[in-house]
Amino acid sequence: MATTNSGIKIRGSTITVCTGASTLLTGTLNTSETITPVPEDEAFADLELECAFATAPAAGKFIHVYRRDINMSAAGKNAPLPVVTDYEEKYCGSFAVLNSTAAQVLSLPGILIPHDAEFYIKNDTGQTMSAGYVLRAMPWSWGPAP
Repeated sequence: MATTNSGIKIRGSTITVCTGASTLLTGTLNTSETITPVPEDEAFADLELECAFATAPAAGKFIHVYRRDINMSAAGKNAPLPVVTDYEEKYCGSFAVLNSTAAQVLSLPGILIPHDAEFYIKNDTGQTMSAGYVLRAMPWSWGPAP
């Protein structure tokens, strides 16, 4: 039974933000990959990264997520692309990787989407990420409880 002023999570369709066609070197962003934008139809997104490494990264290393706002005030009004050491502006959070070469499925919930957005990842694990990694977004918003 719902309580007063309670809400429910209303989920949109899962979006494959990018599939890594090539490896992602440590210290680099995936800006060379084709990125599918996440529309602002929902206010938040839970992100999921599926990845693997040929050489296991040390435990406690991270893959960072950056958001690029697009179509802000009108179509084509976009923030700059993120650039390593120069424009890592809209930091959203980090996936903590395991010390493993096995496939990893990592989650980063509750990322704000104030505009249509593109998401980029930066490999900061000290190891090269294998090709075929997939970044997905599961958009959602709060709605009234029934």
